[in-house]
Amino acid sequence: MLVQGLAWIDERSFHILKLETWLLASRSDIGLESENTTVNYSSILPMGMKDVLWLPHEVTVQVHYHNVFIRNTHRYSGFKLFQSHAVIAP
Repeated sequence: MLVQGLAWIDERSFHILKLETWLLASRSDIGLESENTTVNYSSILPMGMKDVLWLPHEVTVQVHYHNVFIRNTHRYSGFKLFQSHAVIAP
């Protein structure tokens, strides 16, 4: 599938603020007329970290499939930090 997109990037920090992608050509062979995705990012400071992470807080997907329009919005919150340690032994 051919897709293209745009990225909004903070000019000072170079953090990605937003991404948008869309289908360049419909796929009539599978009934997919269009697809658009928007991802909005925000700064998150998980407990136990000193540095901020830029993570998605909202993702919206819009699809035109077999003459039906579908829109899903996903919202993310309550991020938690998990750590693991591994040792490779001979």
